[in-house]
Amino acid sequence: MLKIISKEESEELIRRYMRQTEDYNFAIAPTGIPCLLVKNSSAIIANDDGSVTWFARAISLNAHTFIELKTGEKKTKTIYIPICLVNAKSRHVAEALLNTTIDPLDGRFGSKDAEAIILTPDGKGLTIRFDLKVLALSYVSLQLFPHDHVLQYKSDHCRFCKMVST
Repeated sequence: MLKIISKEESEELIRRYMRQTEDYNFAIAPTGIPCLLVKNSSAIIANDDGSVTWFARAISLNAHTFIELKTGEKKTKTIYIPICLVNAKSRHVAEALLNTTIDPLDGRFGSKDAEAIILTPDGKGLTIRFDLKVLALSYVSLQLFPHDHVLQYKSDHCRFCKMVST
C-alpha cells in the first residue's frame, strides 16, 4: 500500500534510521560491483561455520534510501546503510548501485536486483542482491527537475545533507 507521509513524518523516520546507520567507504571492485566498506567490524554477524545468512531490502524516504541488512541466524544484527541523493558524493554510490540493476536486454534501471559487496575491516564480507526499484524511481524522478530541486529534500538528520551547502 502506498502511503504519502508529511515532511515532518519523513524527517522523523530519517532521524530514526540515521541513528542506526553504519559509516562506510565506497569503492568499485575490479569486477565492477560496488563495495560498501563498513567501518564497524561487528556490523556483520557470521554463523558458527563462518558463513553469513542475510536479508536485505531498500527503504526509501524521498531523496534518501536506506539499505537494511540483517545478518546472522541465532544471533542477528540489523544495520542500515544510507544513500542520499541530495549529496553529489553519495549520489555516486546510488548511481553505481543502480547500474547493477540494468538488464542489458532492456537497458532500464530496476530490471534486475541490485548487487553489492559488503566488507568489514576484519575481512568479513558478503555479496548481497536485493530489489532497488525504490531508489531507481527516486533517482529518475529527480533527474526530471532542475538541479536545485533536490535541495527541498535536504534533511537536518542526514550526515550527507549536512555536507551540502545551499
